[in-house]
Amino acid sequence: MPSLLPIDNGPLGRKRAAHLLRRTTFGPSGKDIDRYAQLNIQQALDQLFTPTARPLPPLDIATGAAWVNPNTAGANSPEWQLIEYTLSWWTDRFMRGEDRIHARLIWYLHTHYPIIKERIPRSTALYHHMMLLWHYALGNYKELAVKMCYDNAMLWHLDGHLNEKDRPNENFAREFFELFTVGKGMQTGPDNYTTFDENDVREAARVLTGFGIDQSFSNVEPETGIAMGILKGDGQMAQRHDAGIKNFSAAFGNVAIAPPQGGVINGVATKEATMQELHDFADMVFAQPATAAFLARKLYRFFVYYEISDTVERDIITPLAEQLINSDYQIIPILRRLLSSRHFFDDDNATEEDDVTGAIIKSPVELMASAIHFFDAEFPDSDGDLTRFYQAHAFLRGQMQLQGLDLFEPFDVNGYDAYHQMPAFNRNWITANTLAHRYKFGLDIVNGIKPMNDNDLIKIDVVRFVNQNISQPEEAIILAREIIDHLLPNEITEERFMYFYREILLDTLSEINWRFEWRAYKQSQDDTAVRIQLEKFISALLQSPEFQLC
Repeated sequence: MPSLLPIDNGPLGRKRAAHLLRRTTFGPSGKDIDRYAQLNIQQALDQLFTPTARPLPPLDIATGAAWVNPNTAGANSPEWQLIEYTLSWWTDRFMRGEDRIHARLIWYLHTHYPIIKERIPRSTALYHHMMLLWHYALGNYKELAVKMCYDNAMLWHLDGHLNEKDRPNENFAREFFELFTVGKGMQTGPDNYTTFDENDVREAARVLTGFGIDQSFSNVEPETGIAMGILKGDGQMAQRHDAGIKNFSAAFGNVAIAPPQGGVINGVATKEATMQELHDFADMVFAQPATAAFLARKLYRFFVYYEISDTVERDIITPLAEQLINSDYQIIPILRRLLSSRHFFDDDNATEEDDVTGAIIKSPVELMASAIHFFDAEFPDSDGDLTRFYQAHAFLRGQMQLQGLDLFEPFDVNGYDAYHQMPAFNRNWITANTLAHRYKFGLDIVNGIKPMNDNDLIKIDVVRFVNQNISQPEEAIILAREIIDHLLPNEITEERFMYFYREILLDTLSEINWRFEWRAYKQSQDDTAVRIQLEKFISALLQSPEFQLC
């Protein structure tokens, strides 16, 4: 039966360490796996949940400086270009491959709160939205949900800035329920979705009236350093907010929400009272078991497996949801419990058919980041030539699009299909077309990615990698074993191993020939012969079905 009981507290070992790191980072190196293998589960989680340093803002090629906080408008590149730079800066966090869960949780939050960049005309709004995800990734999910209600980018994305007391707009309120919190349950009537109804959408929209976009980005919260939207009005009054009583359905216990006593003057709510309403609304929504269960299911599908059986619902989702409510939606305790569980490590039964190890298809960003990090690919950074840095990321984002992930451009407000579309979920990443591009990337990164016949932008130096990471590279079978055992999520059959080893790495060579070729290279420093074989071998691994999984 699925079990949240923790695994034993001895050293993780290579298999467990690799599984933990593949699911919680953007792909471990062999050295990462070996290091974590020596830790017990609590020590490993302590390391994983160490926050990463706050990243410096992106830089503009035109000025060589950041254009957000402070804004250097006038000297900067055009907005469309700054948005492209912002996206590249953001994806660079993932491609660098730190051994922390922070970046993976930022990605999770992006899939939970997807926004469409074509709706966001200002790069600074996009930057602060990304920093909101960074700030709360290891924090409190209820607090983040409150902040999303007046995040500048989200106000643009779901029309929240158009929602005023005399002309209500229900877009954000509807998605707040359906996509971000309680989820959409079984429809029991024309306007009733079990977890909320149409009246709840209307009343929620009234709670959320009066917020506007701060295009000066001067409303910076001192505790987070993040620029947020504003309440429309003069002085202390929220003049575009609906100050009336909002009555919610039985799904929310028939709660009524209104400004607190003394918070309305001449029919207009104060800004302080309006913010209190927003917090009361969040308290109401996050008190619902449906909200906790909805979020627990999403976390489970993201970190463990996309299918949720009745037993998983009972033994995993329900206790995690209860813990979410009891901890007031702190993310770290629930994830530590899930990631240390026997269920996560496939230790709760001996049935291979329901194993979760190696059972999730990598997203395009995970596929590319894991290859870049594992093989320590040569890759420009923002401290060097900014033009080459942005060129490299423009290529990678183009590859993501070809592989089915148009970054910050999901098909609709629901987000990327792989994270919500039942019943396929992550299998949506694979089509005949996208699979071909995934395989082609494995070849390109080994051969070297060159824009317009320039020097390599991104390339795996296979000889350097082997020299630095393989214990006995002159022994072909040891070389093959060490790379395959660290790179692929599941143990492959001996027949499959021999295919990679004999047919690809050695090709027409014998083990003795390989040893001779390697020693000749070390003596002469001419690596041509061994490089050809290593490039074929690593390309084949990156193009394999096994590498598509984590």
